Order: sequence, then structure tokens, then C-alpha cells
Amino acid sequence: MPFLGNITYGDAARMTADEIDRLRATYKASVSNVDAQLGRLLDEVERLGLAGSMTVMLVADHGILLGERDWVGKSAWRLGRQMAHVPLIVRQPGADGGRESDWFADTPDVPPTLMALAGLAPPRRFQGSDLTPIIHGDEPPEERDMTYGGYANDFYVRDGRWVLVSDNLMRSSQLYDLQADPDERYDISADKPH
Repeated sequence: MPFLGNITYGDAARMTADEIDRLRATYKASVSNVDAQLGRLLDEVERLGLAGSMTVMLVADHGILLGERDWVGKSAWRLGRQMAHVPLIVRQPGADGGRESDWFADTPDVPPTLMALAGLAPPRRFQGSDLTPIIHGDEPPEERDMTYGGYANDFYVRDGRWVLVSDNLMRSSQLYDLQADPDERYDISADKPH
């Protein structure tokens, strides 16, 4: 599968350090281009006089590995923060800007949040939470002390301290202590068997 030109998903060892650096620079340029295009869109919204009545939400479904975890691209068996920690950015008229939250928001939170921002009540069958309290600087809607995600037959689960990555049958588990290892570099699963 092609990725950033002629680079394909696969083992990072097949690339030189210079190629990895070029790949990362190209990715950063791609992100800068998206940022510039989003800026153009928001400028047009402002020019049309819609900024005071339009909510804009930016969200991604996963990140990408650029040599981290010895891989280039996405990989079910190399899940980690590079793939799981993705942006959820909301621009809401009348809300103070520049606020961050470390609450574990998730993709299912997008529909009920957008509905609430539009003044609609989300259906009960929605599994996500309405994030408007966080957007408006209030307390999160409820306690959420962990987050979970998966890809193919593998999963990534984390709380404020621990990260567990494994296949669904727990055959290839990795465990990381975020207090001692915030970059998830040292698998300590052998020291703490499940």
C-alpha cells in the first residue's frame, strides 16, 4: 500500500536514517498543508460572516508510525500513542479558545457532541458522551478513567498510568508504565505477568 509517495507500509529497518528523516519531514509538510487549508476555510467562514454561528470540529481516526516501533505506516500489532492519541479540536462560537483537556475523549463522542452543539438531544442509543461541558470549561460529563481502541485483532487500552497493547487472545501483550516511560519504549510485561 503506497504511503507518502513511493514509501510503503513496512519494517523501518529497510530505510536509512536519512530516508526516515525525509519521511518525517514530508509528513510534517503534509500536516502543515492541512493546517493551511483549514486556515483558508476558517478565513472564508469569517469572511462570509458565519463564524459566530458555525461550529467546526476536527478529528482523526488514527495516527501513523514514522519509524517509531520499528515500523512505517499503520500496524495492528504495533499500536501505541503514535496511532492512538489523535486530535479532537472544536471551535465553538462564544467559547474561550486555547483550552486543553486530558479527559479520554473518543470517536463515539463526536455525534452526541455535534448534536448537542446544534441544540438537539442525542438519541439514547448513542454510546458516546456529549463533550459540550468540557468545551465550555466545565467538568467532564462523567468519569472516564481509561480509553480503549483496536485495529484488526489487536487492542490498545490505557489509563492515567498504564498502557496495555495485545492481540485479542492476549498472546503478545506489551505493558508500559507511563510514569516511568511516557514514550512507551520499554515493555515491562515480563515483569508484571497478567
